[in-house]
Amino acid sequence: MADININEAISYAGAERAVLTLCLRDNNKIIECEELGLKSEHFSVLGHKNIYSVIAYLYSNPDIKRIDSLIILNTLPDENTKKSVDELGGMGYLDLLFQADVADNIKVYVNKIKEAYTKRLVWLKSKSFMNTALTDEKITATDLLNNMQEEILQMMLSLNTNIDIYKMGQNLSERMEERMNNPTEVMGYRVGWNKFDKATQGYIPGELTIFVAPSKTGKSALLLNHAKVLAVDCQIPTLYIDTEMSSELQEDRLLANVSGVDFVEIRNGQFTKDTANGLALDKLRRIKEAQAIIKGSPFYHVYMPEFDIDKVSSFAKKMQLQYNIQVLIFDYIKLPTTEVKSLQNAQEYQKLGFFTTCLKDLAGMLKIPVITAAQTNVSGETETSPSAKTIGGSYRILQMADKLFFLRNKTDEELAMHGLEHGNQVLTLTYQRSGSSDYPPIDIYSEKNLIRMQEA
Repeated sequence: MADININEAISYAGAERAVLTLCLRDNNKIIECEELGLKSEHFSVLGHKNIYSVIAYLYSNPDIKRIDSLIILNTLPDENTKKSVDELGGMGYLDLLFQADVADNIKVYVNKIKEAYTKRLVWLKSKSFMNTALTDEKITATDLLNNMQEEILQMMLSLNTNIDIYKMGQNLSERMEERMNNPTEVMGYRVGWNKFDKATQGYIPGELTIFVAPSKTGKSALLLNHAKVLAVDCQIPTLYIDTEMSSELQEDRLLANVSGVDFVEIRNGQFTKDTANGLALDKLRRIKEAQAIIKGSPFYHVYMPEFDIDKVSSFAKKMQLQYNIQVLIFDYIKLPTTEVKSLQNAQEYQKLGFFTTCLKDLAGMLKIPVITAAQTNVSGETETSPSAKTIGGSYRILQMADKLFFLRNKTDEELAMHGLEHGNQVLTLTYQRSGSSDYPPIDIYSEKNLIRMQEA
């Protein structure tokens, strides 16, 4: 079988000519092409690739006032690039590009060029993987599939890397009219905790919310409770990346939360018997109903004990592409098992700060809320008025958070004074980037046997 010239087999040469014509007719179109993510390597025709590179170069030169056929030819850097343009027709071809009648649909043309480029890339990658499968006896099928999946993900992401330039004010009146017609007390995703929702305006895309608490206080329980509301009750596709608990364990905890059946009995099978926690028939009914509810929810959990920020970021991007993830929960900020190579010699606080910064960047990149937790240091374990100094490891955690809460257990004195009807824990909004932090602490009632938390 003869070798395929993939650049000829998969090509939108007409779209390439149209882009070059529009850029030659209006040199400012180069900026629009760059905003749409077009690069010279996306062109299938070598001569077109070289012409586009020269136009972009000339446009960036402030001394060049006008780009014409002659200056393009004279700027071609070497004999090979000149030959590629000569093969298309040289000066005459460039003149035809200048004179062509082309509709100003540059976005359509750019997308066609990028589509063809990606198809060629898929073909080449597939050929490479076929050769690897045939010749590399050491590579396992699992490794080969993982490599293929990663390459495909990167190609999918490359189609969505446009930088949107927004002119301030262009959509402002429409947005204000929409808000006037649909006023709401909470603009983000609600979790049904009235004081919490009002104080935070809900979970807002692009924001990083961090809950700080001493060890064994309920960081994971709080994250799971909010994940349950978002994914199970509100049907918002949610990804929960867990560095501490397996999917089976978290699923049992979620089942206890949804069903109201004691968590330990779910784990040891005692829900099949009449106990102090209820009759077997009632517990079985509630568990069966909860199973159906959980199964029908867009709640995705992954256990990732060996993690680093690259792995977390790549996986989150893949899940958003595959399942339209709208919320990311990461449990929780700590030193990665596999540390970022460039930070091997950094201090612990620097590594934690770097990881938090990357989570914030991920929220902005995916345009979703990212929710996570961090641990207090030793001094914060008994602190009833927590502050930045009690955050374990890094002041950078505070700097990068859009909203930062402290969760603590109430003291025996507080419980004796106010009673359990006012909760057994306190959640305090200590810092908030947009909006006031001057909200009273929120009383929380935690039912640990049901993995349930709610405002008291």
